[in-house]
Amino acid sequence: TRTDSKSAKYISFAGNMLKLTKHIFYVLSYGASDRLWLVIDGVIITERNNSDGTQIGCGVYGPGMLVGITALNNESGVITCKPLKDTTVMGIRTEDLLQLMDKDHEIAMYVVRFLCNRFRFMMNSLEMNSVRSVQERISYFEKMIQSFDDPELFDFGDNVVAEYLGIHPASISRARKQMYIQENKDN
Repeated sequence: TRTDSKSAKYISFAGNMLKLTKHIFYVLSYGASDRLWLVIDGVIITERNNSDGTQIGCGVYGPGMLVGITALNNESGVITCKPLKDTTVMGIRTEDLLQLMDKDHEIAMYVVRFLCNRFRFMMNSLEMNSVRSVQERISYFEKMIQSFDDPELFDFGDNVVAEYLGIHPASISRARKQMYIQENKDN
């Protein structure tokens, strides 16, 4: 099931691969007795629901990245996400991944490196959101998306940035305009 409104619906999962359509919200379940998700291709933004009904971005995931990783820590929950382009994710049984990690050193190290990178990402995001200006936050977000080196991702509007940063779209528009003026002034 999918929706193009903020009231995303749960996905009923009938196989290992799931195709997600660009700019539509999805809710994926994960858990210790269930599965976690591996992004095969594309890019998704995960979001948290605020108490006022708005959403704020909490992660960006591209190919090879695991979503719902806390399932490995016996946690269960749901992930609200929105693809920035058509994306394929694969459900991996949590138990299967744990068994593979036990048997295969390279897979265990991949997960450890992934977790270290996510920790660094979260610390950078925490700093960015707590002490940086709106212009710096926008620039950080744009560089993060551009790091996927996919021109199809570079065309996103103020609403996507606003949604991820939890800032009103008008503020994003004003800040981008100021950034454009400053860039042209410097050139």
